[in-house]
Amino acid sequence: MKQKHAPLAPMLTWERLDPSYAPTALKVRAERVDLLFSILPLGILATFLLTVITAAGLWPGGERTALSLWVAYVVVVSVGRFVLYRAYRSRKPPPENAPVWERRLAFGALLSGLGWGALSTVLFPERDLLLQMLALFTLGGVCTGAVGAFAPSPLAFALFIGPSLVPMIAHILLLGGRTYTAMGAMLAIYFFVLLALFHQFYRRMNEAFTMRFVNDEARSYITRQRDHFDILQISLIDTWAATGAGAFVLSEHSLYTTEAWTRFLDRLTP
Repeated sequence: MKQKHAPLAPMLTWERLDPSYAPTALKVRAERVDLLFSILPLGILATFLLTVITAAGLWPGGERTALSLWVAYVVVVSVGRFVLYRAYRSRKPPPENAPVWERRLAFGALLSGLGWGALSTVLFPERDLLLQMLALFTLGGVCTGAVGAFAPSPLAFALFIGPSLVPMIAHILLLGGRTYTAMGAMLAIYFFVLLALFHQFYRRMNEAFTMRFVNDEARSYITRQRDHFDILQISLIDTWAATGAGAFVLSEHSLYTTEAWTRFLDRLTP
């Protein structure tokens, strides 16, 4: 059920767990959700600061009522996400509740993504190219940051990146003309690059979460295991020179016995 590699040092082994194994998958998901929540406060702070700066930049040539409502919306959503973060930290939910908390955070990501998607609709400065560049630059930075902020959760990333970036791509393409068509095409390429980057981040993260170190005596550890190992490695870290004070240290070492090696070979994957 597990993919394992065990160096036969006297006190240390490590193993890579099979992500498809149900108990392992639950623990890995709990670790991902915990990492997701640990990143959340920084994302909330960045969202608030970028919202204020963007609103200030768009204020001279934008619809001020719409901008005020947008800032208010982002503040309300950010407060709600922070309340969710505090609830998660105070309750310290068990691993089996991780999917519920991931969905709650993903819903917050969706609300945040809808807020940033407003830059391509009600807040988009139709007649000021410079302000259009500001909106595009801000949205691009936010979506790039989302790759890291939501890397532990494909659900949260999808619910954020779709409502925030896809409407901008569609809006730019619908403006027509050679320049806007080129801009829309570049945004579409950027969107798929972000998806590819997220995939790499997520895959590497899962690999890291499915590996763990075990501090134990090698023979007794393997004896207690019911699963098999793909590789058993011995690093020969012991000295073969017996001292006068411990002349029988080598002969008494339980790691280098016929019984031990029979057990090691028995634990290899067929």
